[in-house]
Amino acid sequence: MPTLCAVLITRDEEANLPACLETLRWADEIVVLDSGSTDATREVAARLGARVETRAFDDFASQKNAAVALATKEWVFVVDADERVSPALADEIRRRISSDEAAGFRVPRATWIFGARARFGGNQSDAPVRLWRRGAARFHGAVHEEARVEGAVGMLRVPMEHHTIATLEKYQAKLDRYTDFEAKEIAERGPVRLWRLAVGPLARFLRTYILQLGFLDGRVGLLWALCSAYYYFLKHAKAWEIRARDGAGTSWYALPPGTVLGGRR
Repeated sequence: MPTLCAVLITRDEEANLPACLETLRWADEIVVLDSGSTDATREVAARLGARVETRAFDDFASQKNAAVALATKEWVFVVDADERVSPALADEIRRRISSDEAAGFRVPRATWIFGARARFGGNQSDAPVRLWRRGAARFHGAVHEEARVEGAVGMLRVPMEHHTIATLEKYQAKLDRYTDFEAKEIAERGPVRLWRLAVGPLARFLRTYILQLGFLDGRVGLLWALCSAYYYFLKHAKAWEIRARDGAGTSWYALPPGTVLGGRR
């Protein structure tokens, strides 16, 4: 039977981590790479059998690549603290890595938002690459990172539970962190065009709620579409502010240097 290491990156995940790690006890090894948690994340991880290491955070791809590099088993399974692995998924993983010739696998995710299952709004196609032979893949992208595998990629059947938004308070905290990183990338690419702030959020809402059938999820689908639109607006608004603060050139689509959202400095 091939051996497997479950890998997580964490920061202040004390609340999420116990439920996640309890579903990974079948793994031959669990590695947690923490980036300066101020709660009991590291202590909880160690108590539940994980090998805990620390590293200063720079971006999500680099952090996950560093965590994967700590694995010592034949296969690597990357999990987030807000995800849960059912016994059925664990059984499928053990079976597929023993019999399949693929270098890696996509893992479908069943997404839960505000305590309810979100089946549409783009979630129906959520199946990131999370499982691969050690050394066969690397993450790319500072935010919303993706793993690229050298070799054939298969698809698992049993989904992994993804409890992405439990409350609006937790979503806001996550939103601020993610949009800070994305805003820097957007600002580095050039001026932020006005239409992205005025029209982009509406287009994102319509895509999520109408084209991706989010309305079929009822109340949760509407909330998810609104959150997606707000996310789009916020990352571009922050990028606009970054360029203004740094004295970027102005035009009809760029704020004057020194301007901040909500008024002049």
